[in-house]
Amino acid sequence: MANEKINEKQECIVGIDIGSSHVKVSIGYKQENGLLNVKGIEIQNVNDSVKDGSIVQVMELGKAIEAAKSALERELNVTLKDAYVGISGSAVSCARYEDFVSINSPNNLITESDVHDLTERINKVSTNNEDKIIERILQRYIIDDRQEVRNPVGAFGTKLSAEYLLVLCSKVQIDRIKQTLFQARLQYKGICVTPIAQSLALLSKEEQDEGVAIVDIGCDLTDISVVRNGKVCYFASLPIGASSINNDLAQFVSASKSNIEKLKKSYGEAIAENIPLDATCSVEVLGHSRKQILQRNVVEIIEERLKDIARFALKSLREAKLSNKIPCGVLLTGGSTYLSNIDKLFSREMNMSVRCADTLYG
Repeated sequence: MANEKINEKQECIVGIDIGSSHVKVSIGYKQENGLLNVKGIEIQNVNDSVKDGSIVQVMELGKAIEAAKSALERELNVTLKDAYVGISGSAVSCARYEDFVSINSPNNLITESDVHDLTERINKVSTNNEDKIIERILQRYIIDDRQEVRNPVGAFGTKLSAEYLLVLCSKVQIDRIKQTLFQARLQYKGICVTPIAQSLALLSKEEQDEGVAIVDIGCDLTDISVVRNGKVCYFASLPIGASSINNDLAQFVSASKSNIEKLKKSYGEAIAENIPLDATCSVEVLGHSRKQILQRNVVEIIEERLKDIARFALKSLREAKLSNKIPCGVLLTGGSTYLSNIDKLFSREMNMSVRCADTLYG
């Protein structure tokens, strides 16, 4: 879909998604109904500027962002001044935190003032010198250590507790993001943890309420997040991604990165037993000659690495004690979800329902 020009009176919102292989710059504006109308997206290679989600080369990444920004400005006839940045990976993490206040009213009635005092206590929580708390997500209120409530005001008790999910980001990463945007001639407007934002973009209201896990297969990392009761309750980045598939294929075929990607897109499949034993495919190997290889061998490599990713994801859910608390199953997203039957493979390996995300543009 071609990028559409934006009316100069419309207030633009710019989002930058920093990944290990590409940086994506998108622009849109908020409509009267509150939804975001995306008008354009530009993608640039990051050229090893990002490793495991962390920025390692400010100058090169800044150039990539500026190139995408300039392309959008030309196509949409706008001037971009500031941006929000979405990140994931080893630089972001989450931690659970609980605090409480005592109820001192004569009849033990919990009031707005008690909730305010508890919220203020949570807002004053600090962390070590290396990390910054960028978001505090309320998980639940508990009265007298036994009764869980959504709204405690008007209830009775002697103790009101609250459990929060604290979202942490490395201060070094935040500084590097600001430096990168400066190189791209953009002002830093805020940071967003990608696994948290995905729940708003990809899930239905029912899924958000009942419980679902999002598995996002990236280049170097796979992000996993769990949403229950309408809020993110867990997220993590797993140290494996689509690049592990490409690396194994490159060792098997001895082809360039671009030709490996073409091979995977043209002949890739998630389940090897679906491929006839005599089916072949053609690939350009190093030295610019073409070679015929068995497609089943290619798909077996892809399948084994996808199994590894599925097992890592399941292990993460089990360690967080959430594998039995996601009745809506798993939502797969990321660049590799184009592979045929990837949902069936993940469903088989994780023993739960799995579907691939639908992507809408515009």
